[in-house]
Amino acid sequence: MDAFRIIRVSTFIGFLTLLGSNESFGQNINSFSFSTDNPVVRSGNYLLHTTDARAFALGNTGIATSADANSVFWNQSKSAFIADSTEMGGVFNYAPVFRALIEDADLFDIALYKGFKNSAFNFNARYFRYGTFPLTDNNGTIISSIRPVSFSLGVGYSRKFTEKLSVGIAANYNYSEERYLIGNVVNGLKFMAFNLSFYRKGAFNTHMGKKTQFSYGLMISDMSSLIKTGFTQKLIAPTNLRAGLSYSLFSTNDLPFSFSMDLTKLLAPSAPVYDATGNGEILSGRDFTTNSSLQNWLYSFSDAPGVVLLDDNGIAEVEKGSIFKEELTELTIGLGLEAQIVNWLALRGGIYMENETKGQGTLVTGGFGLNKKNLSLDLGVALAANDQNANTNSFMLSVGYNID
Repeated sequence: MDAFRIIRVSTFIGFLTLLGSNESFGQNINSFSFSTDNPVVRSGNYLLHTTDARAFALGNTGIATSADANSVFWNQSKSAFIADSTEMGGVFNYAPVFRALIEDADLFDIALYKGFKNSAFNFNARYFRYGTFPLTDNNGTIISSIRPVSFSLGVGYSRKFTEKLSVGIAANYNYSEERYLIGNVVNGLKFMAFNLSFYRKGAFNTHMGKKTQFSYGLMISDMSSLIKTGFTQKLIAPTNLRAGLSYSLFSTNDLPFSFSMDLTKLLAPSAPVYDATGNGEILSGRDFTTNSSLQNWLYSFSDAPGVVLLDDNGIAEVEKGSIFKEELTELTIGLGLEAQIVNWLALRGGIYMENETKGQGTLVTGGFGLNKKNLSLDLGVALAANDQNANTNSFMLSVGYNID
């Protein structure tokens, strides 16, 4: 298969890698000490990328923030409360992505909703353009170029079960050219994925004479069976477990100052560590290629290989406590602050933290939101990031329109 080339574009790892046709997941060790630098294995990474400017400015938080048109991405169940303030509407989101690496990669997203008394329907369309990549022959000579894309079409439904509690379900059809190229022909991956979520909108309370509100939510996103590739190998969807909270303190003018936090665990396996002799023996971790999606979700909480040590006789053992430590590095944290200065202006800031051995590291963000009658404009900007982060120079723009 001389013409076979794999291109892997990872939203979280933040770099692009050209892999050979004999690529296999996992790591071989042949030194005395192996220190884990082991990204979680998954495909369909464009589904993980934040789609809207408000959440981006808030450090990639959105599980428990107030409902808006982009709730279909963050927490579908929040949309059940959207009819409290508006009947229907939509938003257009745009972001140049990976600009620290490539010049012509972009994300386009449209989200629409229709709210009813105790429920809401949502529609979402996402288009991800990865930029231009060269195709080479076996000698490394560029023979042509390609512009891989991915897109997703989704619908969602949410419903209140009490005045404060709602649940939501969403489904999306996905087509991804993210990972595989054969010669000059793109093999697109096609798969369905589902989201389940709940949201608890807090009651208004009083603290030190100020009105307050505490809300929280939970979502499992992008649940899918193993993704067929046309080869014997199957890929794993980027299923996420997300938990979030939001606390708001209201001024005398009933303007909120809100803190939000999201904690995310990717329910995808870590690559195991193999013996360097090539006999396929796993020294630590699990062989996820034979598992079902449900097994991989459950194993993802304990399948990290940790730090593998070799003694003088070549006998491998796992450093005590290193598996648990590596599992902790698979958690990402987003923190955000939003201050409603006046009815038409909100200022935002946030920080997103991801371990560099599993993703892109830390990203500091900021932005603002303008709201005039039924029209809204939101901007989120990356203010600072470590060198590994591909979104260092990125921004996100959202334009929305609501009908009361």
